[in-house]
Amino acid sequence: MEQQDRQDIESGQTQAFYSIPTEEIRDSDENRNSFEGKARTGDLSPYAQKIVAEAFVWLCSLIVWGAAADECTQLGGCDGFAGWQVACGILSWLFMSFILFMNYVCESGKSSRYGWFSHRFEMQMLIFPCLLWMPGVATTSSRNSEA
Repeated sequence: MEQQDRQDIESGQTQAFYSIPTEEIRDSDENRNSFEGKARTGDLSPYAQKIVAEAFVWLCSLIVWGAAADECTQLGGCDGFAGWQVACGILSWLFMSFILFMNYVCESGKSSRYGWFSHRFEMQMLIFPCLLWMPGVATTSSRNSEA
């Protein structure tokens, strides 16, 4: 029976539950690499995605710092909400500058990820900007804000 089934499959004379169009077989062979965890050309590694996200927060912090400083000069002082906006921008920018610098130092081989600046410690440190920006966004977007 098995020999007959093989002959039927090879000749293309199979029953409906045996038949798989050859186009589907070819497509699945071509697409098999996408399910094996291999990176395709042009995809960023998870590490690169992390660096891009950190650089984005760094840039946004710089923009907030600059916009808040501009508001302070227009208002003639930097107190209350405007002061908090400048403080959030400066603290976040300095913190993210430190994180990006330490990533550079570790990747250039001048320091090790197995020391105090491990991936886990870095992720724990990134809680600080999240906690900083919760009231930061509230003051920046509040109705009483000068901005």
